[in-house]
Amino acid sequence: MQYGRLRTLDGHYISSHWIKKKNKITRNNYCVQIRRTIDKVSHRPNALPQLIIVDIYGIVDYFFVHKFNDKIHMLAYVQLTSKIIDDEYECKYFTQFKSKEFIDVRCVDHCVGFAKIDNKYFTIDKENAFDDANWENLE
Repeated sequence: MQYGRLRTLDGHYISSHWIKKKNKITRNNYCVQIRRTIDKVSHRPNALPQLIIVDIYGIVDYFFVHKFNDKIHMLAYVQLTSKIIDDEYECKYFTQFKSKEFIDVRCVDHCVGFAKIDNKYFTIDKENAFDDANWENLE
């Protein structure tokens, strides 16, 4: 069974491209940032893992529930973007959409926007616009 929307713990809704295909005028909230943990030295079989968190972007095609070994998992089928590039103004962009993958919905961080200008897709990410580490603690 496919699902068209996902409600996050903080009450926000993330739609899917599948449910929005009929209505192109409504707000696009199926473009997401995904936080993924990868091993930097996975190509070396005997090395100790060096895990880092990377941010990738994609379009959610649809959500679904999968049961495996008596455990229920909520997954999303996502079309990922090509490598993210920072330009001279620190704007993030990519050039094309790449492969499709199944991901756990717990990896979806938040919604973003994509704006196509010429042959580049710029990411619009208001949630990560400011670095919280530089803010003064007012407690």
